[in-house]
Amino acid sequence: MNQARAESQAIDRMAVVNVTRLPTREIRAIRHEDDAPCAVAPPQGRVQLAKDVVTVLFADIEGFTRLSEALPLERTAAVLSQYYDALLSVAEATNGTVDRFIGDGAMIYWARARHGSAHADLALQSVDLLREAVRGQAIKNGDRIASGLPLRVGVHTGEVMMGQIGEGAMALTLVGDVVNVAFRLQQAAKRLSPRADDAGLRGYVSRETMRHLTGDRPGGMYETLVLPGRRRAAMAQRL
Repeated sequence: MNQARAESQAIDRMAVVNVTRLPTREIRAIRHEDDAPCAVAPPQGRVQLAKDVVTVLFADIEGFTRLSEALPLERTAAVLSQYYDALLSVAEATNGTVDRFIGDGAMIYWARARHGSAHADLALQSVDLLREAVRGQAIKNGDRIASGLPLRVGVHTGEVMMGQIGEGAMALTLVGDVVNVAFRLQQAAKRLSPRADDAGLRGYVSRETMRHLTGDRPGGMYETLVLPGRRRAAMAQRL
């Protein structure tokens, strides 16, 4: 019994050593299949954070797990390549920052410090561009399977602490509930039934994002959404 306990403690110590040696950019977020990305505690070293307001968009391919099980690895990579190309093109067109790709999930954000008061407008403009990309995505390398592949998105706006955390190869990091809410809104879109005008993209945008818009955009009815892991419900409307 004591020997088993000692071996377990030794394994734990090895795990801690291995994790602490990882570069910051490799431990920016840890996500299980059905969990929201969780913030990683900053390591000992230089920390430079400043408060900002950002609009965050999370995107995810609908049914990608089932699709990847049915496809050869090369075809799966081709699908992701087309998907990544579309997201990168949209981010470039709206001057957004691609924070991370997590398998078939992606996070893009727009910050007030960089984009001024138009950060929320640019995020919703990116949703329109993504919808166009899903509707008629360009064929790449003769592989049509990614054309029209449905997406789920979640968009939310709020305050974050943003900046560099760590020493050496430092990474830009967002710390705040806005990231988790955007991710949960994307997950909540699973419950939405497809509509003809979706054009392959379903999602939610929060009331906070709609309040930050500077331009006119048709609004819909707000729904009260109970998001996992949060005490307060979120008010959001369908995109």
